[in-house]
Amino acid sequence: MAGLSFSEELLRIVFFLANIIFWGIGIGLIVVGVHSIISVRDYNEFNVDYVTNGSGIIISLGILIFFIGFLGCYGAWNKSAWMLYGFAFFLFIFFCVEFSLGIFLMKNKSKAMDVFEKSLNTSMEHYSTDKPTRKAWDQIQTNFECCGIEGPDSWFPALGTGNVPDTCCITPEPECGTGYDNASVAVFSADCVAEVDDVLDQNLLVMALVAIIFAMLHWFGIVVACCLGNVFKQFQPLDNQ
Repeated sequence: MAGLSFSEELLRIVFFLANIIFWGIGIGLIVVGVHSIISVRDYNEFNVDYVTNGSGIIISLGILIFFIGFLGCYGAWNKSAWMLYGFAFFLFIFFCVEFSLGIFLMKNKSKAMDVFEKSLNTSMEHYSTDKPTRKAWDQIQTNFECCGIEGPDSWFPALGTGNVPDTCCITPEPECGTGYDNASVAVFSADCVAEVDDVLDQNLLVMALVAIIFAMLHWFGIVVACCLGNVFKQFQPLDNQ
């Protein structure tokens, strides 16, 4: 292959640097996805599918982007136009998936909150009989210092009037939540729906923004890969002479 001009060699260097950014994007997506899953792992008994499924897609994309970056680097190193075109094609696919996922999460945030709230509501009646449900509710109330869906009184239909879980007590003790309204026991007054909704909303918003922003960054890689591929393609006839 004939030697590349200075500007063309510079373009190849820019492409290598861009790939470092794409590897960073891949790692960033993995980190965001894992963090989102960890943040709701204690609440899997409730319906948090929007977060877990979205996180799974983001993690998968991050892993794929990280490894596809090697295809781009290999193509640039070996001055292979078709590898670079293939790299650009994969980036375009990632752009479509990430941008669509980001828009989907943005548009369905309120729906995800409604689904989660209904799941919380139906689970309260199983608090006394289902250990995983009880553990999840205790974890929520302890972590967020809240009590019930709409405050302590929301536990009365499930546990009986005046009774709340012990984790509603500001100073938890065995049986402290039994007949709390007739005793000098302080309980949390905040409702758990509002507290947990904030966490889910933040997770969905972060995932949506990360997906959209990273999707837009892929256009830079697509343009550079195609330009560099065109440069290499122009020189290929010279190699066969």
